[in-house]
Amino acid sequence: MNSTSLTNTLQRLYQPHCWLPRRHAAIGVDVGTYWTKILWLNNNWSAVREACWVRIPTTLASTKMLDRPNVETLRPGLDRLAQHVSQAISKAQLGSLQYLAAALSMAWSDIVSVDSEESLTQPSSPALQKRLAALGSTNSKLCIAELPKPIRANECFEGRRFMCLPEQIPLDFVNAMRHHHLELDRLEGAPWCLARSLQLVADPDQVEVLIDWGYSAVTLVACYQQELLFCRKLECPALLGIVSQLQQSFQLSTAAAARFLERMSLSPANTPNSERRADDKCVRILNEHASLLNREIRVALKYLAWRMPTVPCQRLWITGGGACASALMELLNQQSPLPCRAWSWQPAAHLPALPADMAIAAALAQGE
Repeated sequence: MNSTSLTNTLQRLYQPHCWLPRRHAAIGVDVGTYWTKILWLNNNWSAVREACWVRIPTTLASTKMLDRPNVETLRPGLDRLAQHVSQAISKAQLGSLQYLAAALSMAWSDIVSVDSEESLTQPSSPALQKRLAALGSTNSKLCIAELPKPIRANECFEGRRFMCLPEQIPLDFVNAMRHHHLELDRLEGAPWCLARSLQLVADPDQVEVLIDWGYSAVTLVACYQQELLFCRKLECPALLGIVSQLQQSFQLSTAAAARFLERMSLSPANTPNSERRADDKCVRILNEHASLLNREIRVALKYLAWRMPTVPCQRLWITGGGACASALMELLNQQSPLPCRAWSWQPAAHLPALPADMAIAAALAQGE
């Protein structure tokens, strides 16, 4: 593909709105740096008739994908990942596929605030380029997508917010999926997906906050009355920081340390045979990371109280791998100023609820 067709592909995939028919089968693919989550929903007009989901290790491609990777380390990994996604979809025997959407990990992208007069029609303006350069990006082109504006036009706001990532990453992913006979209808940004997954469970008359506690990035979104108030990448270690410390402390592999984290519990009475009760050393590690996240949460809540003084936030929703680790959730609830709940959504009364790390995949499969 030449540069013009690549740009057109990105513009089509990052379109701001996407209409879906009421009757369709759809798959959402959430590409994380550790797990890739695939969710299939079979809709019949307004009702979800069937749902199934699977996790496949993103690291089947390369352990280097656990770090903040560059384009060169990602390219072969994304091709292998697309192959595994294709195999997983085929093995599930899902029938006819009418819609396929995907989102890429926030570890490979960032959010930057820019002046209000700058727009997507001026991506090469010196001021915008200066701010993007501050993200530490390479000389490669950036794929830029604008986050929604604040809900009130006269509201004090620090500028328009953009999500950006190296242009070649989404293009390589799209081409890898095509190589394995999967044509994407939409490539979405994680903040939009988190906002839509929050709307599936939130009270529209309350300010609701969702935190995606992932392996390589921690992202916070706040919504009110079905609108995205703001989005922020939190300045605290993600789950890989905990996994790394568990590796060093107990001489475990990355995969074993990740399983250990997910199966740990603080309460002996709530520890099934498949789980292990955390010892004092583990508790210290987990408590340190929960404290760092709690500090960022308090800063965000103060900002929200300033933005929306008459509508208080009453709870926090947690998604990602952190929400699936019972010991982490227990420690976070002990320290948090608000109760923390693991995100969970039941597509239909006859179907089981989706686990917390399926939030982005659910938003993708739901469409707009």
